[in-house]
Amino acid sequence: MVVVVAVLAGGCDKLFGSGDDEGDDDVFADARPDVVPDAEPARFEIGGRVANLLGTGLILELDGGEQLTFDADATFAFDEARLDGADYTVTIATQPATQACVIRNGAGTIGADDIDDIEVECAVGTLRITEVSTCFFANVPCWVEVFNASTTDAENLSAYRLRSNASPRAGGTITTRSFLLPSLVIPPGGYAIVRGRGSDDLVDGLNLVNLLEGDLVPYWAANGFVELTKSDKTVDFVRFGSSATTPTTIGWNGAGAPAVPDTDVYGAVVARDAAATDTNAASNWTTRAFGTPGGVNDITLDADTDNDGIPDQAEVSGGRFAGLDLFAMGARTAQPDIFLEIDYMTSADPGVTPRQGALDKVVAAFAAHGIAVHPDVGSLISDYNLGGGNAVASSALIALGAFNGAANHYALKAANMDVRRQAYAHYAVFAEELTDVPAGTAGLAEVEGNDLVVALGFLNLASGTTANNNRLDNYQATTLMHELGHNLGLLHGGNEDANHKANYISVMNYLYSFAGLPTIGTDEGDRYRLFRAGAGCATAGEDNLTNSPTATTFVLDFSTGTSLPLAEGALLESAGLRRPNSAGGVDFNCSGAISGTVSVDVVAGITTLNDYDDWSNLELAFVRNGSGASAQVEVRFDHFTDELRPLADETGFRP
Repeated sequence: MVVVVAVLAGGCDKLFGSGDDEGDDDVFADARPDVVPDAEPARFEIGGRVANLLGTGLILELDGGEQLTFDADATFAFDEARLDGADYTVTIATQPATQACVIRNGAGTIGADDIDDIEVECAVGTLRITEVSTCFFANVPCWVEVFNASTTDAENLSAYRLRSNASPRAGGTITTRSFLLPSLVIPPGGYAIVRGRGSDDLVDGLNLVNLLEGDLVPYWAANGFVELTKSDKTVDFVRFGSSATTPTTIGWNGAGAPAVPDTDVYGAVVARDAAATDTNAASNWTTRAFGTPGGVNDITLDADTDNDGIPDQAEVSGGRFAGLDLFAMGARTAQPDIFLEIDYMTSADPGVTPRQGALDKVVAAFAAHGIAVHPDVGSLISDYNLGGGNAVASSALIALGAFNGAANHYALKAANMDVRRQAYAHYAVFAEELTDVPAGTAGLAEVEGNDLVVALGFLNLASGTTANNNRLDNYQATTLMHELGHNLGLLHGGNEDANHKANYISVMNYLYSFAGLPTIGTDEGDRYRLFRAGAGCATAGEDNLTNSPTATTFVLDFSTGTSLPLAEGALLESAGLRRPNSAGGVDFNCSGAISGTVSVDVVAGITTLNDYDDWSNLELAFVRNGSGASAQVEVRFDHFTDELRPLADETGFRP
C-alpha cells in the first residue's frame, strides 16, 4: 500500500514544531489528547506435568528451542511465554535412560489462557486394562482383562498391583484395596483375566488368576475404578460412572467412562477399542453387550438375532470373536449355534473315548430342529476338530469341584480350555467315573450352565461287534445330549424334576435316556414296561426293545411337548402315551393286557403328568442368564465363564 501526504506551504512548522514557536508541545498534545504509549501484549505460559519418571535424562523441548530437563515427576512451565493465538509444539527431545515416555496434548494454539494440560507419561510397565466386567454382588466375581501392549517383551503380573474398590465375599463395608497379583507371564500382545475369587471353587488357569486377600475381593457396581500400579506408580487407570477417584500418579482427563451396565445385563462390559487406545479419558471406553474376555476387543455391535449368545458380528465371514474365527468353525447368523469343547481321559475303556458315531447322532438330533451343534475333540476326530479338545491325564474318579483323590473338572477346564472360548462354548470331559454323586452315575452337569461330564468307564462297555459298537455310540450320544440338556436349562421332567413321566418323550427323562425314545404306534409302552419290570411288568429286556440301544435305529431327541396330560388316577390304557399317532395302548398297571381305566402311581403320588416342549425352551445363551436353577436355593455364577452353576441331581442316572 502507498500513502500520499499533501503538506500546505508553511504548514510544516505548525505540524512538527520549530525552535522559534512557543507552546509547540501544547499544540501537539492538544491535537491528539488520546494517544498513550502502547501496552505490552499479554503472554501465556506453556506447561503441564511429568508422571511416572523413575530415572534421569528426560528432556522436553518447545518448538525446537527452549529445553527443560527432569529427573523426577514434576509440574512444569517453559520460560518462554507466547502471545494469544500462537501455535506451539512440545516434544520429547531425549528419552530417559531406562524408560519410554509419551506426550499427550503436546501441540495446539494458545487461546487467551495458560496451557497446563500437557501430559508426559513415562511407562513403568506395558500392561493395559482393556475390559471391565459387570459386577453386582461380592460373591459374583468381578473381572478385568489385562493386555500386554509390548511387541517384544513378556510381562509378569507379579510385578504389578491391582487397585480397586473391594468387599468381603459375604458382603459388607466397601473399601479401597491394592491387591497383590500372583505370578503369571503374559507374552507380548497377550491377554490375561484377573478375577475376584468369589468362591473357593474357582480355579486359576493358563491366563486366568483369581484374587482374594483375607476375605476381600475386587468389587464395583455401576460406578467405580480399576488401576494397575507398578513401583507405586500408575501404569493404567479407568474410572467409570460417577466415580471421582483419581489415579495414584498420572492424570485422568475429564469425566468417567460409561457406567458398568445394570444388574439385568449379564456378559456386558466396559471396554477399550481393538487397538487398546489409551489417552486417559472416557473417550477410550465404550459399553458393550458382549465381552471378549482373553482376546482382542473386536465386537462392536450388540445384535444377536438368533439368541444363541454369540453376536451376529462374529457369525459372518470376516468376523471375529476375541480374535477367533467362529464363522470358519460353522457359526451363522441364520441359525442358533452351540459350541462344545470335549476333553477326554486317556483310557483303555472304549466308553471313555469320544466316538464319531455318537457325536454324529447328537449333531443330527439338534440339526433336525434347526440348531447347529459344533463338537470339538481336536485331532481325535478330524470331522470335529476346531482347534480345541484335548487328551487329559487319566483318573479313576472325577468331580465338578475339589474332591479328594478325584480329578477336578474345573481345574481341567482352566488348564486346557482357551479362555476366549469359555464365554460361548460348553466344556465337557469324557471320564471314567463320577465321585460327587452316587456311584454308578453316568453323567453330571450344571443346570443353565456350561460344564458337564460323561462318565461311562464303570460300565465295562466293549467294542468290536456291530451290537457293541452301536451300544457305545448310543450310550455316549444319549448321555452327552442329556447332560447338555441340563446346561440348556432342562430338568428331568422338562420344566420340573418329576422324573419318569411316561408321556414326556425326551432323553432328559430316565425312562427314555439309555433305552432311547419309544416308537409311537409300535409297542410304544415297551420302555415303560422295562422301567416297571420290578412291579410285575413283563419285558424281554433292553436289547429287544423297538429301536434298541444295540440298533442303528436308536432314537434320541428332546420332547416337542405334543403329548396330552396323563392323569395317574384315571389312566385310559387304550389311549397309550397320549401322543399324536399313539396306537395299541400301554399296560400301565402291568396286568398283562390292555384294559380300561386304571390308577397307577408312577412318579410320586397320584398326580397328572404333563409333557413339556423342550425345544422351544432351550436357554442357549448361558453366560447372559443370571437366574440359575429356580429349584435351587444357592445360585452360583459369574459374568465371565458362568462357572459354578447348581448341579442336576443325577441319582440313578445309569443304564
